Amino acid sequence: MNVRPFPVSNAPARGVKPGLAGMLALGAVLALSAALPACAPIAVRPAVSAAAQCPPRPEIPLGTRDMLRYHACLDRLPAADAAAQYAAVSRQFAQTNGESDRIKLALLLARPDTPFHDTPAALKLLKEWPEAPRASSTGLRDLAGVLAMLLEGQQHSDDEVTDLKKALAAEKARSAYLQDKIDAVKNLETDMKQEYRP
Repeated sequence: MNVRPFPVSNAPARGVKPGLAGMLALGAVLALSAALPACAPIAVRPAVSAAAQCPPRPEIPLGTRDMLRYHACLDRLPAADAAAQYAAVSRQFAQTNGESDRIKLALLLARPDTPFHDTPAALKLLKEWPEAPRASSTGLRDLAGVLAMLLEGQQHSDDEVTDLKKALAAEKARSAYLQDKIDAVKNLETDMKQEYRP
């Protein structure tokens, strides 16, 4: 089977002179090449969600993933900002009694080396979950359970360390008492020797 090539006409377009057609085509190519850089995609920074800000505004409810980011954010906060965050979240929780605010407040109370550190209060918040919340989030409930277990383990370890410190302090006091007795006996022996020396 013979295939005929598609006929291509070399005749100039009607009403257009051959020289002018070439110049128009060249002008079009030049215009397109000049315009292409302007069409290049512009890098746009993705908008940061309100929950992803560090720290997010207290009135913004957080989901499970956001709560983990919030916990990491607290590690980076200076002491003054952490105290301000604690005050704001405390006010918010007093107004809403919301699940998200409850966990945020528990995370803040669990922070070590802060003036507001209170592990028992944090555990109470996590364990005494409202019976019939308005819009319960299973994810947040599960997270609260895991956090409660971790805090209980930490509190148990802290209690053991406290007991060991107390036992060590008592042993040091006993050692000091015995050392004082030994020193007193030695001094008495020295005095007696000096008394009976001829």
